[in-house]
Amino acid sequence: GGQVTNAGAYGVRITSTGQCFDGVFVNGGSYALERPEIILDGNGRCDFVGYGAALVANNTGTTLVVDGAQISNQGAVRTAAIADNGATLVVKNSSLSVKNGVLPADYVPTVNLDTMESAPWMLSIDGNVRATNLLGNNSVAAYVNSSVFSETWGALSTDSGSDSTLVPVNSVVGQTGPDGYGTYVIGNATEYLLGTQFDVGSYASIFTGGSATYGDSDPATVAALNTSLGLGLTDAELRALRRQPTVVNSRRFGFM
Repeated sequence: GGQVTNAGAYGVRITSTGQCFDGVFVNGGSYALERPEIILDGNGRCDFVGYGAALVANNTGTTLVVDGAQISNQGAVRTAAIADNGATLVVKNSSLSVKNGVLPADYVPTVNLDTMESAPWMLSIDGNVRATNLLGNNSVAAYVNSSVFSETWGALSTDSGSDSTLVPVNSVVGQTGPDGYGTYVIGNATEYLLGTQFDVGSYASIFTGGSATYGDSDPATVAALNTSLGLGLTDAELRALRRQPTVVNSRRFGFM
C-alpha cells in the first residue's frame, strides 16, 4: 500500500518474511518518509552497518526525514533506525520499539564490532537489540516528539565513529524490560537531551567519550540546533513544541 516516489514514500507498510533485510535504505540526497508502518520479525545481522534495520540513512549529503512512523521490530540486532557515515536522520511524531530475539545457537558473546550481537558484559546489562544507532563520522540523528524504546540494552546508541550529534526533543526514551540505557556517549559525540523523559532500566547515559547536556526544550535552544544541524523543522513545528524539562527515571543506577 501507499505511494513511493523519487522524493518520498507515503503510507507504506513493510512487514518481514525473513531475516536481515532492511525496510528503507537512503543513500544520497533528501528523502521524506511519511506515516510508514514497519514490522520486522526475525534476526538482523549487524547493527554497525545497518544490516537488518527498519531505517538506514547513509553517507554525507543524505537527509532522511521520517514523520508519523510506527516501527515495531523483534529480533537480535533488528534495529529500528540507523544514521551512518555523515548522514542526517530526523524522526518526528513517531513510535520506535524493538524487542530481543533469540541469538544464533553458535553465537559467542564478544566485543568485536564485526560480530557483536549482544550487550557487552562490562556494562552490566542484557539484551541483543538496540532501538537506534548513530555511526560513522559527523552523523546526526534527531528524535522529536517521539517515543524510542528497546526491551533491554540501549535506546539511543552512538558507536563506531566520531563527532556525531544526537538530539532528542520532547520525546520519551527507555526500556520496557529490566535493564538498559537511554543514550550512549562515545567517540567525541555531542548529545543535547532536551525536554525528554528517560524511563530506563539502568542508566540514563553511559559515558566513554563525549558530552551530553540535559536541559529543558527551550525554544531558542531548539531553534538554534534546528538551524545549525539542518534538521528542517518548520516555524509551525517549532512553535508547537511545548517547553518542558528533561526527567530521568532509572530503575537501577542513573549514569555510568
